[in-house]
Amino acid sequence: MTDELSNVNGGSSTNDSIPISVQQADVSSRSEGAIRTESIVVTTIQTRNDGLYRQQVEESHHDLVNLLTQQMTTIMNPMMADHESRFERLARQVERIARIIDYDEGERHNARGTNEGMENIFQNENHVPN
Repeated sequence: MTDELSNVNGGSSTNDSIPISVQQADVSSRSEGAIRTESIVVTTIQTRNDGLYRQQVEESHHDLVNLLTQQMTTIMNPMMADHESRFERLARQVERIARIIDYDEGERHNARGTNEGMENIFQNENHVPN
């Protein structure tokens, strides 16, 4: 008698159900050789199931990595766009400030030059040659 079970994990993997064959047997009526054969079959089935389990875990891991990448992209792209627009606004403001400062510094240089010239005039007036 063979029963089929399916393993439904609720994940997003393409292999959501894996058929598993289960055989019911009356071990008490078998000989020692038959029991050894049965244990080899069980070990083989277990190894096959381990391989399927590993494959399913790897697929699930791959799905999780893709989901994480998608979520990070969804979150980071608007932030980066906002950051770029803020940086552009800041750059424009700095340019405007630089133009204002250059204008003011130019005026200050002219004023300083005028003041220095006036100081030289006063020093020359106060200077009495011997």
